[in-house]
Amino acid sequence: FHGKPLAGAEVINDYLNNAHVTVTANAEGKAVLKVTSEGLNVIALEATEKTPDDVNADEIYYNATLSVSLPHVE
Repeated sequence: FHGKPLAGAEVINDYLNNAHVTVTANAEGKAVLKVTSEGLNVIALEATEKTPDDVNADEIYYNATLSVSLPHVE
């Protein structure tokens, strides 16, 4: 986040099917995720940043996603 690790970030492991389950990033901003679906998997991260010097907004909301498609395994 702004070129630095985002320690303590809540990473959403399955944004499409189970968005309320998260994994917390460590002090280095890293998280280990279990891929749960065959086919399309979407990982997401949401963050907010306070804007004390901005009279028009209290905070900025950021959202990033990463999509990965895995083949069907029998």
